[in-house]
Amino acid sequence: MSQVPRAPLVWQKSPVFSPTQTGPLDFVVSENLPPQPLTALVGLPPRPSPAARTQTVLRGAGWLLASGAFAVPGGCWHIRVRRQEYEGAETWGALLEGLIEHSEVEGERAIYLDLEKAPRISGLEATEALGALLAHCEAKGWPVAVVIAGDLIQKARVLRLLGHHAPLTARCVMSRAAALRWLKLAPRLAAL
Repeated sequence: MSQVPRAPLVWQKSPVFSPTQTGPLDFVVSENLPPQPLTALVGLPPRPSPAARTQTVLRGAGWLLASGAFAVPGGCWHIRVRRQEYEGAETWGALLEGLIEHSEVEGERAIYLDLEKAPRISGLEATEALGALLAHCEAKGWPVAVVIAGDLIQKARVLRLLGHHAPLTARCVMSRAAALRWLKLAPRLAAL
């Protein structure tokens, strides 16, 4: 069998995000045309087996964040998860743990976690991992905006996590426009 070729990764830099700026977020990860799953970017088949999914997502998130492309003081991490291949509590736990593991950089951070078109966040492991990520951001003083999809039960679960771990630095919102507004407002609230 021939190996699946690695797709090149393209870093698309948009204007630098700041609390006083109304433009787009700092760095957005984009794939080469046509869009491909994250697995293709890290050299694995587009649809990995269930046993390989967790390590695939963890490697992908860790590789992207550890590359240093987001390490800009005052910048914003924009993590967008949309692929149906990455579903299940174990995979979500690995992804969020990977974000924590590779977030030890200098400078203030803002994290925009876009789950609007992602599979459901379900299972105790996934919600605990999200809670750990929020607690980590709270300790760092990083503003966090989370855009989620799903039913009211799912939204309520995430809202409880946000309210418990980081009442001033995190907010669960239902639209991207609201997320941008919150990221501009959060540093001012934290300074009160």
